[in-house]
Amino acid sequence: MLEKKIEEAKQKNSKQRNQLILGSFLVVILCSFFIYIITFFKITPREEISNRSTQVLPQEVQNLPQKKSTTPIIKDRIREEFIEALNNYESSTEIELNKIDLQSWDKEKYLQITKLKEQAILSFGAGRFDEAISKISHLKELASELINEGEKFFIEEFDQAKKFYQTDQFDDAKFHIEKALIFNYNSTEALELQENINALPEILPLLKEIKVADIENNYQKEYALINKVLSKNSNRSELVSRQKELARIIREKSFKSFIAEALKAIELENIKKAKENFLAAQKIDPNRTELSNLEKKLTNLEKEIRLNNILANVKLAVEKDDWVSVKKYLELALKDTPNNSEVVNTLSLADQIIKFKTLFSIYIKDPYKLANEKNNKEIQLAVDQTKDISLLSQSLEQKRQTITSNLAKMNNKIPVDVISDQNTYVLVRGVGKVGVIQKKTIHLKPGSYTFEGQRAGFKSKLVKVLIPIDQTSFTIKVVCDEPI
Repeated sequence: MLEKKIEEAKQKNSKQRNQLILGSFLVVILCSFFIYIITFFKITPREEISNRSTQVLPQEVQNLPQKKSTTPIIKDRIREEFIEALNNYESSTEIELNKIDLQSWDKEKYLQITKLKEQAILSFGAGRFDEAISKISHLKELASELINEGEKFFIEEFDQAKKFYQTDQFDDAKFHIEKALIFNYNSTEALELQENINALPEILPLLKEIKVADIENNYQKEYALINKVLSKNSNRSELVSRQKELARIIREKSFKSFIAEALKAIELENIKKAKENFLAAQKIDPNRTELSNLEKKLTNLEKEIRLNNILANVKLAVEKDDWVSVKKYLELALKDTPNNSEVVNTLSLADQIIKFKTLFSIYIKDPYKLANEKNNKEIQLAVDQTKDISLLSQSLEQKRQTITSNLAKMNNKIPVDVISDQNTYVLVRGVGKVGVIQKKTIHLKPGSYTFEGQRAGFKSKLVKVLIPIDQTSFTIKVVCDEPI
C-alpha cells in the first residue's frame, strides 16, 4: 500500500518536476535573448557587445548542466534515507504501536499519527524529501511516546484487574482488565486473566458452597466442588493446595476405614471381605506399615481356616477309618503349621496305622509265612505294638485279631497221619525221621513240608504238602513204588 502511495506521489512529483524544468529553461532562454537584444541595440562599441555575449551566454549555459549532474545524486541519497526510516518505523515502532487500541484510547492522537504518516508519504511523493524525513522522525518520536505511555497504563490497569480478581470482585476486575487490553490487546497474560475473570460469575457460587462444606467437614463434597472450580479455572493456587490437602485427608480416612473393615472381617472369619478391604487399602497406599500387620493377620486367618477345614476332613476320614486320606490331609496341614504338635502326632499315628495295616495284610494274605521263626517274631512284636492304636482303627483291629488268631493256629501242631508200605523209609526234610512204617501219626505246625521216601532198588520219592492252618488233622501217603 505504501509503495503504491509512494509510486503515485513519485509520478506526480516527476510530472511537476519536468514541467518546472521546462518552464525554467524557457524562462532562462527568453531572459538571455531579451538581455541580448537590449544590449545589442544600446549605443556601445561593437567589441563591448561581443565581449559581454561571450562572457554571459557561456556562463548561463554552463550552469544548467551542473544542476542536472548533482541534483539526482543528492535526491537519491535523501530518498533512500526516507525509505529506510519508513521501513524501520513500520517494522518496529508501528508494530508495537498497533498493540494499542489507540482509536479507543485517544482518538485525537490516533488521527494525528495517521495524518502525520500520510503527510510524510505525500511529501516524499512530491519530492520534498527533507520535509518527508522530518515528518517521519516526528512520527516515530510521537509513536514511541504513546507506546511508553501505553505500557505504563497497561501495567497499572493490569495490576488493578489482578488485585480485584484475587479478591473475587468481578465488576471492578472486569472494568480494569478491559482497560488494560486497550493498551495491549495482544497480551497473553491479560487475555488469560480476562478469561479467568469472565468465569467468576460461575465460580463465585461454588466458592460459597466450598466454604459451607469446609465448615461442615464434608471433605468429599468440598473436594468435588473444588474440582469443579478448577475445571473452569485451574490457576487458583489456594484451591490447588486445598485440593491436595483434601485428597490426602480423604485417602487417609478411606485407608483407615478399609483397614478397620478388614480387621472386623477377620474377627468374623470372613476371608473374602477381609481381602477386598485389604486390597482397597493397598491401592491407596501400598507402603503403609498397617498393611503388613493386616496381611499377617489375614495370612494367619487363612492358615487357621485351612487348618480347621483340614482337621474337619481328618475327623471325617478317621470316622471312615480312611487313614490314607487322614495322612494326605495332615501333610497339607503341616505345610501351614510345621510346628503344630497335634498335626505332627496325628500324622505319626496315621503313618503307624497305615504301616501296620499293610504289614498285617501281607501275613493275612499268606499266613504260612508265620511258620518262619523270624517272621513270626516280627508279627508278634507288631501285634504287641498295635495294642493301643488299633483301638483308633477298626480295620487295623480286625487285621490284628486275624493275625493273632493265625499266630495261635500256626503255633498249634496238627496231627498228621503218615501212611506207607512198611518198606519205605520216610522222613520229613528239615524236621526229622518218621521211619519204616505202615501208619504213624506225627504232629506238625501248619505250613509247607517235603516228605521223602527211600527204598533200596527204588527211586526216592518226594511229596510236597501244605498243612492247612484251619484244619484239625491231615493225612499223607509216602510209598517208593518205582524201581530203579
